[in-house]
Amino acid sequence: MTRGAHMKMLEERRRQIDSDINQLMTRRAEIDLMIARSRGEAEAAPDNEPPRRRRNVKKTVMELVEMAGSAGVTAAEVVDRARAIGRELDRGSVSSLLSKFKGQGALTFDGERYYPASKAPPPEPQPFRVVGGV
Repeated sequence: MTRGAHMKMLEERRRQIDSDINQLMTRRAEIDLMIARSRGEAEAAPDNEPPRRRRNVKKTVMELVEMAGSAGVTAAEVVDRARAIGRELDRGSVSSLLSKFKGQGALTFDGERYYPASKAPPPEPQPFRVVGGV
């Protein structure tokens, strides 16, 4: 196995571990919410209650992206993770915010996932190219 292939394999394995960690964190948040509800510490909204004005949507989205770190997130994952912690977010609004944050330089986007600008995966190494001849 070449060094480049080995590095690529390690980087992919790290991304998978980050993804697994994020899934476990989401599951833990769901369990924490269920525990809080069963203790009467968190109120579950009735199904027939009209939607409340959403507050701190930008903050929630950025916190969830930060939690994902170098594993990155999709808009759908942000919505799912928000739901796991008791927040209902509109997928379209999340997509719009992610795009806006990317435009402001707070996030990067690799064509599939959004990352905090400070934790974006490194760019793919470029192959060496011989320029000119001797």
